[in-house]
Parts: sequence; C-alpha cells; structure tokens
Amino acid sequence: MSARAGVAILNAMARLRSAPWWVKRVVFTAVLWTAEAAVLIGLAGALDGFSIADFRAGVALVVVMALLNALLWPFALWLTFPFAFFTLGLFTLLLNGAVAWIGAAILPGVTIGFWEGILVAFVLAFVQVVLAVVFSQEDDMYDRRIVRRTARRERDPIETDEPGLLLLEIDGLAEPVLRRALDAGLMPHLAAWLEGGTHRVTSWEPDLSSQTGASQAGILLGNNEGIVAFRWWDRERRRVVSCSSLRDVAELEAHLSTGEGLLHPDGASRGNLFSGDAGDWMLTSSKIVGERHRRHKYFGFYDNAYNVPRVLLLSVWEVILEASGQVHARVANRRPRIHPHLSYLLVRAVTNVYLQLLTVYAVMRDVYLGVPVVYATFFAYDEVAHHSGIDGGAAHRILRRLDRVFAKIEAATQAAPRPYRIVILSDHGQSEGATFLQRTGLTLEQLVAQLVGEAVAAEGRTDEGDDHLGVALSEAAQGSGGVARAARALAPAEPDEADPGTPLIALASGCLGLVYFTEHAERLTREQLDEAFPELLPQLVTNEHMGFVLVATERDGAVVLGAEGEHYLDDDRVVGVDPLAAYPGALRHLRRTNGFANAPDILCNGRFDPQHGDVPAFEELVGSHGGLGGTQAHPFLLSPVELPLPDEPIVGAEALHRAVKPWAVRAMQAATPGEPTAAATPVSAP
Repeated sequence: MSARAGVAILNAMARLRSAPWWVKRVVFTAVLWTAEAAVLIGLAGALDGFSIADFRAGVALVVVMALLNALLWPFALWLTFPFAFFTLGLFTLLLNGAVAWIGAAILPGVTIGFWEGILVAFVLAFVQVVLAVVFSQEDDMYDRRIVRRTARRERDPIETDEPGLLLLEIDGLAEPVLRRALDAGLMPHLAAWLEGGTHRVTSWEPDLSSQTGASQAGILLGNNEGIVAFRWWDRERRRVVSCSSLRDVAELEAHLSTGEGLLHPDGASRGNLFSGDAGDWMLTSSKIVGERHRRHKYFGFYDNAYNVPRVLLLSVWEVILEASGQVHARVANRRPRIHPHLSYLLVRAVTNVYLQLLTVYAVMRDVYLGVPVVYATFFAYDEVAHHSGIDGGAAHRILRRLDRVFAKIEAATQAAPRPYRIVILSDHGQSEGATFLQRTGLTLEQLVAQLVGEAVAAEGRTDEGDDHLGVALSEAAQGSGGVARAARALAPAEPDEADPGTPLIALASGCLGLVYFTEHAERLTREQLDEAFPELLPQLVTNEHMGFVLVATERDGAVVLGAEGEHYLDDDRVVGVDPLAAYPGALRHLRRTNGFANAPDILCNGRFDPQHGDVPAFEELVGSHGGLGGTQAHPFLLSPVELPLPDEPIVGAEALHRAVKPWAVRAMQAATPGEPTAAATPVSAP
C-alpha cells in the first residue's frame, strides 16, 4: 500500500468517526460482511469439511447466518437455555455451529460439517470483535437492541419522567489516580461530563479497614459495624471470617441489614458483595445461593449469538496481555512487581471479561426496564492494580475500557422509558509499594513466629479476585452434572470452621495486619503480651517497615505504639513522637475499630512513606488497600451537580450511604404500587 493510500484511509476513518450513527453502522456492516466473506474463502481452503464456491457465496452465507441469528436464535436458545446457563454459555457454541450448518444447507455452492460450523462461527465472531474495535463500535446498537428486546419480553417497563439512578462503582480507584487519568485523556467520556459542568468529583474517606467488604456494607446496607478487615478471627465462633467467602458474606448481610438498605425495595444489585436489600440481584455474593432460581435474567446475555465467542476471544487476549506484561516487567526490571500464581490468568480473564460483560448487560437490561435504582460494581481495575500497579499501562487500559463501558450505558439510557442520572464512584483507593516480604525477607506471620518462638498460621491468602471468580463459577455449581462438579473444583474453597491448628494466626488485609492468640476468648493486653513475649511488641514497632501497632492496655485503654512514641486513644495523649502524625484522621478510625468485639490482639499497619506515597502490603500485592496511608484512603464520588451533597466531609462508608440514600429514595418514589417493580418481575423467559 502506498503512503498516499494510507493517508487517504486514515482521513476516511477520521471523517467516519464524526459521521451520523447510521452512516457508521452501514459502513461497518459493509466492511464486516466483506471481511467475513474473505475469511470464509480462506477457511474453506484450510478445512476439509468446508467448501465454498466463490466470494459471492461467502457473502451470501454471512448474510444468511445473520438472518438466522436474528430469527431462529432466540427460539433455539429458549428451548435449550438451562444447558446454556449451567455451562456458562459454552453450550451456545453448539447453537452457533447449527446456525452455520443450516445456512450452508440452504445455499447452493456451500458445504459445511457441523463441527466445522462451530469453528466457522467462532472465526466470524473473532472478525466482528476485531472490526468493532477498529470502527469504535463498542456502543453497537445491535447489542443494545437485543438487550432491549429480551428485557421487554419479561415485563412492561416502568415509564415515568422521574429520573432513575445508576450507581456504577469502579472498585479500588483512588481520586488522585482518577484525576490523572482524566488529565491524560484516558477517560474522555467522563472528562466531557466534568468539562460540560453536569458532574463534579468529590473525595470521601473510607473506614478502617479500607476494603470492599467494609465499604460496600456501609454504602449498601448503611452498617459495617464489626467488619475489622478483609478477614478476621471470630472469637465466639472460633474461625476466620472472610469477605472472599460467599457463606460469610451472606451471614454478614443477614446480621448487618436492617431491611432498609440503599436499594430497598425496588432497586437492583449487580456484581456486588452485598445486595443493599435490593428487590432484584445478579452476581451478588450475599445472594449467590439463589442465582439458579433467577437464571432467566441471564437469557438476554446469551440471546446475543456473538457474546460467548466474544467472551472466549477477549479472555484469551486478556491472558496474553497479562503474560506479556509480566514478561515486560521482568525484562525492564520494573519495581515494585510480584510473581502472580498461574491461576491468576484465569482470575483476570473471568473478572475482566466475562463478569464485566455480564454486568454491563445487567445494567442495560435494568435501564430498558426502567428500574429505579441500580448499583453495579466493575472490579477489573482493582484486580489489575493489585498485580500490576495502580497507575501503570495495564491499569490505564482498564480505565480506557471502563470509560467506553460508561459511554455505552449512557447511550442505552437514551432509549430508556425514563431519564437516568449516572453516578460513578469508588469504594476505596489503592496504595502502591514493594511488599513487606520483599523489604524484610519475612512475611508478617514469619516475623511474629520468629519473635514468639511458636508456629503462626496465615489463614485466608485469597484476594478479592478469587471472590469474583467464586461468584462466576458458583452459578454453574447451582446446577448439576459434570459442569457443576468442575465449577465446584475450580471455585475458591470456603474457609474451615475448625481451629487453625496453632494458637497464633496472622491475617493480612493489604498493609493492615491482624495478630490473634486464638486460645484466649478475650483480647490480650499490652501487659500480658509483654509478660509472655517480652521481645514481641518492641521488635514489631522498631521494624523500619512497620508504621504503628495498636494494642489494648489494662488501665489506659488502647494505645498506638511507634518506634519513638505512643498515642493513647482514650484521652488523645501523646508520649514522645506521635506515631499517627503521618496518618490524618487515623485517631477516629482506630477508636472505632478498637471498639469492635473481634478487634485483634495486635493490629499492625505498614509504614506509609509520605515522600514516595507507598506502603508495604503484608500480602504479595503491588497495589493494596485495607489499612491507613496513601491513596487507598481517597476514593471518589463523581455525581451530577443537581444531586445535593452534605456540606461536611464524607467520612466513612455509612456517611456516604446517608448522603446518597435520599437520591435513591426519590428515584424509587416514582414507581407506584400498581406498577411492576424489580422485586416482582413476571417471567416469560425460561
């Protein structure tokens, strides 16, 4: 190709981007069918069971398959949907093969076997995915039309002039990182909202612990009392409680909920840890045991014949991105970095592709049904930032992708039966840094074991990504047969209720470490610890990578210990150098956590370096959250300017719940008692 031809193509592409949507769609369809026909000619030469007369026959097969997908696919899927659901959509590949086989049987000059038809359909889906990216068709009207059609088969939408509310959470994105992404042009759609004056960004402060369990319980349920960290020791039940356990999350919601959560009664929960007392939910950890009985809600996702091939192709691409990123990090000797377990490739593919596409589908479905309030979590950024860094190339790719997702959702609201206000928020941020193990050569449990001369257990080494994978695979595990057994085998194991086997455990939540002496029914004091293990506390607080340590005392309440001073929580008394000087707001958070029934015997917080802004995680994660220090304590709320916010700073997830609850109440008031709601949806799909 000559340079002049290349320039002409680039100019044509630039003009196309500014053309009306229908022009872009016609051009995209023409190019797509031409490219697919050309690919079919190539496949026919490579496959023994597939022959095609000429290019014209190739175009005809592409067109016939498109018509069959539009006319026959919904009926065929309706008949076989249980198989599609229990195989996480893989059964639909057989339907793809059947469509190709029927198309070849109709047309003269085309011969194709059934299994070759599956490969042909898969390759055509690959061509469509690639060209959709080239032509910026992520907001493809075809996808939205299928979702809208399927949603309105279920029930009539709620039609009203009162705006609904979409609360879309980017898990783990800090406000400073968001602002840098906006300034760098990584998220042009969100930037346009701010530049147009329709939205504003507000920073808020999470609780201790700054992690999804505590934050989402506070935001969605209005109550996160007693959630010490991502995982902690329950003294009464004598076992570890973890926010990565589906059973534990369900029990936590039952304990914390008042029945009047953010999404009560007619809201929808999508991809969250907690339901917020929603009337409807999908991919919600606390409600996953009921997913089998609500499988009809996934029908619209599989109703798009290209979705499952798209998931598989994009998953492979996600694995390639992760593997190449790790190789590049090693070659460039990028620091900090970790060496993820091989299973992380599956976790990243499932969370960043399959679950994200499902969540987008669920939100679009809600929009077309006029659901009053939707809270949905997009956790791809959090997962990538944990393993590759909070502000690097991998994280930037996710932020670009999320910006396009939000643009697609906003485009769907244009055809909704009610207007919608869109709020983007995060539940916490992340801080970056080399891990405690990389800095000291020891894990927290190894250090404690060394100081006390006893074995120390380290329960619950899974992170939030394993929880998301568990949610996805548990859908299949609700079914029966071999697929269900495979799903159970792959899903993260539930924690054992029995004693950990040693009297000492150390649990990590980012740079927050919890040490428990499990043989004791009550929390040990500083005096008891000093008597039993004279070197333990002094060696912990003088470790150069330890920020501070919190323990109880017999007479003076709780005290925060640092290398050169002490801070007593009850009377705000400081002796020597204040160990909390580098942690604004820490006193308030530590007092609250100290009052929890399951507060640890020793609470450790890795040292925050104000100069570099980093913290050492007690887990093997580049980006971490859970404790105090750095950008993990600076999540954001990007909301329409017409929605009122309190005058005082928003401190704590429960305070954020109180701030946004009136927005949700107003949106749900538009649904009259006679109208169908998300809580009572008539079902016509299988």
